[in-house]
Amino acid sequence: MKIFFTITLAAAVAFASEAVSRYLLPMIPGSVIGIVLLTILLFSRIVRYDAISQTAGFFLDNIVFFLIPVVVGCADTLRYAGDYLFKILVLIAAGTMIVLLVTGISAGLLMKIIPEEKKAGGSGT
Repeated sequence: MKIFFTITLAAAVAFASEAVSRYLLPMIPGSVIGIVLLTILLFSRIVRYDAISQTAGFFLDNIVFFLIPVVVGCADTLRYAGDYLFKILVLIAAGTMIVLLVTGISAGLLMKIIPEEKKAGGSGT
């Protein structure tokens, strides 16, 4: 039942973020709005981390199966890349490195912001 609730919550956040993107903020992708919305829900404690961690772990453990259609779709369109294939691969590699760098810096900053007591699960008293 917990997994059903979490998947329903994720679907609701995705639907809401796509609606906001389509009707209110068309210049911002719905996935970005969804990440911001979920972050707000987590930090405001409307949604608890414990409520989504099990399902998030399931999806991360099985991410390869979810990426198979994407890889097949990319392989199918490879013939259209032609002379631009090298440029596309360089852009993908550069984009990946930028995402890794920003994620690492963000995680490092968050680890400095969150007090040691909260990371260790302390009561704070």
